[in-house]
Amino acid sequence: MNSDKWKIITKDVNPTDPHLKTLYDEAWASAPTEYTSNLSTPTNPSLMLPRSSFQGKCRLCGRMAKLTKEHIPPKSSGNKSRHEKYDLDGWLRRGFAHDKIKLEVEQGGIFGYTLCRDCNSLTGKLYGGEYKKWVEIAKNI
Repeated sequence: MNSDKWKIITKDVNPTDPHLKTLYDEAWASAPTEYTSNLSTPTNPSLMLPRSSFQGKCRLCGRMAKLTKEHIPPKSSGNKSRHEKYDLDGWLRRGFAHDKIKLEVEQGGIFGYTLCRDCNSLTGKLYGGEYKKWVEIAKNI
């Protein structure tokens, strides 16, 4: 799989913009190889969302830095409680029978150490509030 198959669903974006293509390629290059190959979905979500802080490459700006805890989706939208760890591969194999299986429980919402402090703050400031508003609207549909 390569970034040529990616799509951005938004208005006012020119999919043929060379700058956008460069950003796609940079994002693709920084993703773990297990997520960018033509192989089946990886079974270890910890590769995509590491659960502890470390010095690494920020997935947004690409700088080497101490990576910070990023909640996905934002904590302000309700992603702060316990959840059962259930990866895509498990869902595909077990379907909707997850209520019959004992799953591992994790505390503190879904998160990963993926962004440097500056990028984490920036994305929270730019998108966190709007995402929270969207969630509140979606709850009432």
